Amino acid sequence: LGKLLPQHPMHAVLRSTFDKAAGPFFGLPSTLLRLVIGLAELSAGLVFMAVPWGVNGLPADKKAPAEALLLCAILGMLAIMTGALLFNWVAERQLQKLTPYIVFITLLILFFRIQVQTTDFERLP
Repeated sequence: LGKLLPQHPMHAVLRSTFDKAAGPFFGLPSTLLRLVIGLAELSAGLVFMAVPWGVNGLPADKKAPAEALLLCAILGMLAIMTGALLFNWVAERQLQKLTPYIVFITLLILFFRIQVQTTDFERLP
């Protein structure tokens, strides 16, 4: 939420990082990049919380699309975390900041593999 809400304690630091470094690094307007990434992370987080716990309460015809949505959220977060890893590695040269991204990417890959194995693609509309 720090990328989206000005009242968040991390907002000033994140905004400054996007304005001075991330926006120019990716060649995109910093505000647009910050908002798109913030909204993507927020929506993926909501999907991460809602689908695994709520899928059992869904009608049978809605389970597979909900699980496919979870796969999309995982892939989106993989893209964002890979971009963040590359940014911290290339632009900022801060190797100590890479470990959380490597751990998160590894967990997302494992989560994706499990989800691919358990999603019933035959039931997708």
